[in-house]
Amino acid sequence: MRNTMKFSIIIVAVIISVTVFIVEYINKSLSDEVVEEKSDQEKAEDFAKKMKPKVEEHLHKRDIHHFIKTITFEKELTINPMGDIIIDGYINNEPEKFGFSASLQYR
Repeated sequence: MRNTMKFSIIIVAVIISVTVFIVEYINKSLSDEVVEEKSDQEKAEDFAKKMKPKVEEHLHKRDIHHFIKTITFEKELTINPMGDIIIDGYINNEPEKFGFSASLQYR
């Protein structure tokens, strides 16, 4: 009788520890599968980074007298309430005279 009691206690302890191990393993694997999603600001920054050469190309295309020597973009960009990404910048190192703003739509 005592041996059966000890044996059943050992079996219950083993079942509990195996169950705890399985639950911990499942929780760890689920947390590893969760993918970090980028915030709207990070998505906008990535998109703006890709589009800056296109903005430069458009500005040079409109510059028929070849006035543009340098194009500088501001580091900060904004997202307006309508979802447009606004990139500010200036031409020829003169932000007061030759500033511009480009509006991008992320689709």
